[in-house]
Amino acid sequence: MTEAKKLLTTYGIAALIALLVAVFLRHTLVESFRVPTTVMKPTLLPGDLIFVTKYDYGWPIPWSDSKFPASWKPNFGDVVVYQSDAGGAFYVKRVVAASGDEVAIEGGQLIVNGNPLPFVPGQSENCGIEKNPRAEYPICIEPPQLVRLDPLKIPENHLFVIGDFRTKTPERPSWEVIPDVSVIGRARWIWISIDKTPGSPTDGPFPMFRTNRFFRRIR
Repeated sequence: MTEAKKLLTTYGIAALIALLVAVFLRHTLVESFRVPTTVMKPTLLPGDLIFVTKYDYGWPIPWSDSKFPASWKPNFGDVVVYQSDAGGAFYVKRVVAASGDEVAIEGGQLIVNGNPLPFVPGQSENCGIEKNPRAEYPICIEPPQLVRLDPLKIPENHLFVIGDFRTKTPERPSWEVIPDVSVIGRARWIWISIDKTPGSPTDGPFPMFRTNRFFRRIR
């Protein structure tokens, strides 16, 4: 074998190993997702690219849809990425209730186990902190308000997730009841953010980077 062929073989094997390692890490440890909508404003904005850790709620088994059993489940206030049964699309929302809890929406306000969750305005009267007895997190409220939801008991092995941007949306509802096994992982960091808002000065071939959002921890 000539030196050129030896060198080509060595680089080829190294590239193949690197590719397999990258695929393994992506499937079992961490994966990047892009946020396309305002459903999680102000926590996440369209154009945010986030890192999602995939071992928090059970370690994924490589090259399968199964996980090793885990004794821990998503906590209240966790921002999670989950996969919808319809079409297999990925979504990001916040966990605010779990199995056995009762959730309702009245006048745009979230009610958990009969207790309306207080909203404390921040610098803007539309954005502030929602005080869930088990977690506190930022939200924004804008008209039209969320559609009324009669008291709903969350079934076993399910979660109630909702976006931080509390407004009625014409497409997918802001909230959803999901099986806990549909959760892919927990959103941990924004590693880069690109402003591609339609009609904005940065809408074009050279978008503006939101450097103040780089490497921001998601809470």
